[in-house]
Amino acid sequence: MNKWLKRLIKLALSVIAIVLLSQKIEWSAVKQVIVNSNYLLLLVALVLYICSKVVSAIRLNQLQSQIPIELSEKKNTKLYFIGMFYNLFLPGGIGGDGYKAVWLRKNFSVPTKDIVSTLFLDRFLGLAALFLLLFVGAWFTNLYTKLPGMYFWLSILLFVFVLPVTYFVVQQFFSRFVNVFWTTIGLSLLVQLIQIAEAVVLILAIGLSGKVINYIVLFLASSIAAVLPISIGGVGVRELTFIYGNELLNIEKNQAVAFSLLFFIVMAFSSFIGAFLRMENNRS
Repeated sequence: MNKWLKRLIKLALSVIAIVLLSQKIEWSAVKQVIVNSNYLLLLVALVLYICSKVVSAIRLNQLQSQIPIELSEKKNTKLYFIGMFYNLFLPGGIGGDGYKAVWLRKNFSVPTKDIVSTLFLDRFLGLAALFLLLFVGAWFTNLYTKLPGMYFWLSILLFVFVLPVTYFVVQQFFSRFVNVFWTTIGLSLLVQLIQIAEAVVLILAIGLSGKVINYIVLFLASSIAAVLPISIGGVGVRELTFIYGNELLNIEKNQAVAFSLLFFIVMAFSSFIGAFLRMENNRS
């Protein structure tokens, strides 16, 4: 599919999501929540998000070491943040993963398919950690009591098999990465735990009290939804997850959308760091 067509489709889906949101929330109330938020806590949230991305970069470098690509953590982190900038601000074009793949291919004698494998696994392991924490978090809400029996037991099975299935996929299709599986899945969990801490700080920043775990569960669910390549930077998709999740977990929808938008703002500020970084030749 033509890259510009992909970009237009993502833009259209983001616009549709925003239109749906506009029918369900009061933007003036959302704006008021954001304006009255604690800016010092927002700064703390920004620092936490940046820390989570540094850990993500370390995870990716662990995978790259198996190809093998020997890249210093400093250069690897720079490359990761540049990729974040491309992903968020230049979607549909080369993209962050594309930029990383091209730079690594130019600087290392490694097959493109091996580089792509590391980028895929980086996302796959992150997604596995999200599912695992989502299932755990849901136990501390009343969500499971609202699910029909079949879905309740299905969710239990999914939780039990998340790690075994993830390990099986890596072992069968990406066997060269098995040696770093437990290290990288541990780093994936750490990434998500840091982002959960960031989410808690954002909750405090907008003055929410009670039902914190409900917001965390929806935050994890929205992060999974945002991974789907159907919108620009997850805009609209995260917020819709909170809106429809409100019906299950009974949270205040205007505050929930404000929380989600603040998370996007923090993510955007973090990604913008990549605009000021440049990757020199690895041999220099």
